[in-house]
Amino acid sequence: MLYLHASLCQSAQKINAINIAPLLHEAILEAVRRSVLPADEPLVRLIVELLLASSSAPLMLPIPQDARALRVAKRLVHKPANHESLNELAHGAGAGVRTLERIFAKETGMGFAAWRQRLRMLEGMRKLVDGGSVADAAEAVGYESVSAFVVAFKATMGETPGRWLRR
Repeated sequence: MLYLHASLCQSAQKINAINIAPLLHEAILEAVRRSVLPADEPLVRLIVELLLASSSAPLMLPIPQDARALRVAKRLVHKPANHESLNELAHGAGAGVRTLERIFAKETGMGFAAWRQRLRMLEGMRKLVDGGSVADAAEAVGYESVSAFVVAFKATMGETPGRWLRR
């Protein structure tokens, strides 16, 4: 575990999960080995710069609080492979399509399609970690083919499911 003084991370906007690059990983291990370091230590400055430059990992799924959007979110979380259109989901939630789009954007920070995609990727990742095959994960989250899932996974995570699992 690595703790940084708040003054070192003033430019960080929000809490999120990040992808740890090999250089950042090694710098953190060295900092942990050295224990407590002063803020002006070059290694600390390097870690902060690398943290700020790190890309976010889409490992969190914000849930909307609005009752209509929450009904849609719960429906999809319960069954990520659900193929209902946003129009159908909106109708079932008692809201218009544009209203749901605005709510998802405001309350989750992403549009509905991006939110749904992240849900599917996270569930697919869970299936893979639990020992399921790529085919099982693709089917569980509603992809028509394994190759479509692999393409979407790589676009989201930056690597194929197999390589991601090995890391």
